[in-house]
Amino acid sequence: MAEFAKPANLCDNLTQFRENHSGHQVERIVVGPMRKQLRTGQQVRPKAKGAPMNVAAILRNKGNAIETIRPDRTVSQACARLTELSIGALVVSADGRQVDGIISERDVIRHIARAGADILGLRIADIMIREVFTCTSEDNIAHLMETMTERRIRHLPVVEHNELIGLVSIGDVVKHRIRETEQEAEALKAYIATG
Repeated sequence: MAEFAKPANLCDNLTQFRENHSGHQVERIVVGPMRKQLRTGQQVRPKAKGAPMNVAAILRNKGNAIETIRPDRTVSQACARLTELSIGALVVSADGRQVDGIISERDVIRHIARAGADILGLRIADIMIREVFTCTSEDNIAHLMETMTERRIRHLPVVEHNELIGLVSIGDVVKHRIRETEQEAEALKAYIATG
């Protein structure tokens, strides 16, 4: 009987085993790469329905609306805007096209904890994050999740040809990943039912 490699990361691969009544025939179905491996080693790739696993797919569902704020505005104005829009971060941009920085609710809270409420009168440029990690529309979801986890960030501006085209949050990534997983499960069920 052919041996199958154990998945490196159980979060990335959902593995199921099926046996016949005698317990001798075993096949492994790995969801993620969507491959069905048979005892003969033959690989069949069922067609997964749905959008590809990249930033462009998230932006198609969410839209490209980006909330920006100028760096010369006050921290208090940024807080008012975050509250008004019920969002967690604003891209800081003097012209609405280039990323100068980013400011989030968490950044404001950290600065208030360190220096007190007087920071609300400072310019956004004084407290914004200047080293901004960005992504492109072609970056895959796994890369985004890895970057967000490693860097402990929740928002990534999407930049193409040095111009801001969108913003992706950790919530957007999780929502898209859940939708993808549901689509993969449905494709696998359909594949098994016809197989």
